[in-house]
Amino acid sequence: MTAQADKRLFHARRLIFLFLALAYFFVYFHRLSLSVVADELTREFSASGSSLGLLGSVYFYCYALMQFPAGILSDAIGPRKIIASFLLIASLGSILFGFASSIEMAIAGRILVGLGVSMVFVPSMKVFSQWFESHEFASVAGALNAVGGVGVLGGTWLLALMTGHFGWRLSFQVIGVCTLAISLLVWTMVRDRPDERQRAMIFKQDIKNKTDKKESPSIGLLGGARRTLSEKYFWPVAIWFFFDCGIFFGFGGLWRRWHALFL
Repeated sequence: MTAQADKRLFHARRLIFLFLALAYFFVYFHRLSLSVVADELTREFSASGSSLGLLGSVYFYCYALMQFPAGILSDAIGPRKIIASFLLIASLGSILFGFASSIEMAIAGRILVGLGVSMVFVPSMKVFSQWFESHEFASVAGALNAVGGVGVLGGTWLLALMTGHFGWRLSFQVIGVCTLAISLLVWTMVRDRPDERQRAMIFKQDIKNKTDKKESPSIGLLGGARRTLSEKYFWPVAIWFFFDCGIFFGFGGLWRRWHALFL
C-alpha cells in the first residue's frame, strides 16, 4: 500500500511539474517570437522602427508591472487559478495578434500576451514550494528555467519553420490555441498543495530535520520589498540582470534574426 501511494505521489508531482513547465515554455516562446516575424510585420503594417520597437516592448512592460502583485495574487486566490486564468488571457492575445489588421491591434494582442504570461513563474514557484522538499526545490526551479531555455529555441527555430509553412498569422493563432490547451490542463490537473497524507509523505525529510513546512508570517508588499532590497546578495544579481537581460531580450527578442542561424 505504501509503495503504491509513493508511486501515485511520484506521478502526481511529475505531472504537476510537466504542466507548469509547458506553461513556462510558452512564456519564452512568446517572449522571443517577434524576432522571427519582424520583417513580415514591417511589410504588412508598413511599420516604422519605433512602432516595431513599441510592439516588442509592451510585452516586457506588462510582464514587469505584474511581478509586483504576482505573489499577493497567488496567496490570495491560489496559484492554480492565477496561472490558468492568465494563460487564457495570453491565448486570446496571441489569437488577436494573429488576426491583427493594424499595428495598433497587434500591440493590443501583445499587451494581452505580456499580461497573460506574467503570472506563470512566481505562482509556479508557489506550487513547487508545496509539492517538493526544501532540498529538491533548487533542482526543480533550475529545471523549470531550463525549459524556458528550450522555449527560446521554440520561439525562434520552431516558429520559423511554422511561419515558413503556414504563415505568421496562422502560426500565432495555433500558438494561442496551444496556450489555451495548457491553461485547461493547469486548471484541471494542477493542485495548489497536497493533502495532509501526501504532505506528510513529501516532507518526511524536512520533518526529520525539524524544518517541516509551516505557514510563514504574513509580510506586506512594502515589507517584502524592504527585506529584498536590504539583502546584500540581491544587488549583484539585480545589477547583472539589469544590464544583461535588457540587452539580450531587447536585441535578441526583436532585432536579431535568430532563426536565420537554423535555416
